Amino acid sequence: MFDSFVGLAGRLLGYTNTDNLWSAAVVTGTAEGSGLIVRGRDCVRNLRQLRASGQTQLLVADTALWTNTDATTTTPMLVPESDGLFATTLDDWAASVISAGADVVLTRSLFVREGDWGALRAVLRVGEEATRPDVMTLVATDAAMLGPTYRPRFLDILARGVRGERPLAFVFADQREPLSRRERIAGLRALLAQHPASLLLATDMLAGTDVITRGGGAAVGVTSSLRHPARPRDDGGPPAVGWVPGLFLRQLWETRSPATYADWYADSPLPTCEDCGGRAMTTFTNHPDDKAQILKHNIHGWLAVFGEIRRRQPTAARDWLNHERRRALAAHADLRPRSTALQADRLLRSLCELDDPEQRRTTATGGWR
Repeated sequence: MFDSFVGLAGRLLGYTNTDNLWSAAVVTGTAEGSGLIVRGRDCVRNLRQLRASGQTQLLVADTALWTNTDATTTTPMLVPESDGLFATTLDDWAASVISAGADVVLTRSLFVREGDWGALRAVLRVGEEATRPDVMTLVATDAAMLGPTYRPRFLDILARGVRGERPLAFVFADQREPLSRRERIAGLRALLAQHPASLLLATDMLAGTDVITRGGGAAVGVTSSLRHPARPRDDGGPPAVGWVPGLFLRQLWETRSPATYADWYADSPLPTCEDCGGRAMTTFTNHPDDKAQILKHNIHGWLAVFGEIRRRQPTAARDWLNHERRRALAAHADLRPRSTALQADRLLRSLCELDDPEQRRTTATGGWR
């Protein structure tokens, strides 16, 4: 019944709002196995515009109501009311979004707070009312649900609340770096073992690529706030250093500001990007043209890694990814920052630790204890 969802498993999508819609679409639209999740209350209008412009890539709609409102047992999601005499069903609403250009629609789910089992069951129950194969139930919740305190019950409720092999979509949010803790990324892997065709959205490159090698699909946020989603009650994070977005640097598997790279590579040859005309990663500014180029640079970088994954069998892809991450972690140890202490990405360290055959712990600078 749900064969159409198979197309999302194994995909690396972009996750964008209106601000960066067209820049992201230009890059993802030319990559096989990619696509775009369009986020926000105006996603239907954006979908129409993309299709009208000739875009043929896979498009997914996320109204992102979960960003502002908590779910309850009585109101787990919001479905627009009809102008007529009858209430709009989830299928009716989804049909209207599909007609606007979406290939897949995520339910208008609200945010499930940590340990709110009644709200979680309600989201799953309402999502199961959809009969269309192009509707995915979205579970947006606290990343703490993946930790040891909540994980067993979380997984049990998910197993009981979904019929057959129907895939789910997930967002895991927190005040800062939702999935960086070792126990949480381990919990995500356990979730994928139970629901292997799941879609993880609003995530970063490190988590997204790990998901793809374990049977799921992932949507990487094109800006920092879209890669590290906050809960409805959280304050916004600090601005980017110098108001310049982070650049993905594959040598280190980091996404940092140009100023950070300038310090880290003060006594080393500067990293450059061929796709950006050989430009050094330390020279980007907060000029709008540079910001747009950073976005394109990042997506090109993610898709290059994705291409390496796609051309390998699953086991070989996991081994390659583990080797690539360990290489990147070790590359941190060769750097000698002048003014700041080097801190390797916490999620990079967690992934390396999880896959280490000796179960060692890493140091902040890229070594092993």
